[in-house]
Amino acid sequence: MKKHSKTTVSPKRGQSTQPKDIAAIGIDLGDRNSRYCMIGSRGEIVAEGSVATTSKAMGGMFAVVPRCRIALEVGTHSPWVSRLLAGLGHEVTVANARELKAITASSRKSDALDARMLARLAPRVPRTAK
Repeated sequence: MKKHSKTTVSPKRGQSTQPKDIAAIGIDLGDRNSRYCMIGSRGEIVAEGSVATTSKAMGGMFAVVPRCRIALEVGTHSPWVSRLLAGLGHEVTVANARELKAITASSRKSDALDARMLARLAPRVPRTAK
């Protein structure tokens, strides 16, 4: 079965596939694949999908995204992913999902919904100390 993801319109030759107006990104980290959601400055979902949880895939995906605020869910991979993304110039926040009622109190649970919630909360989640 083909997985569907919400992406931008396919570009013409020489144009970038990445959206330009990104205010925040939420990433729900998984062992093999991670779900991401990109939110525009007006609060609309600009793009969402999944990326392999490897430094090569994450680096390739988020190196071409304009610098913005990224919220990650705390977990096994959050230390190295946060360092990787910060090294690319993004402002990274690692959020403890157990302390975010919007995620833990939700009756609808999925990686995609968690990524959306993290993206919407990214501007409000306090930045972690280094």
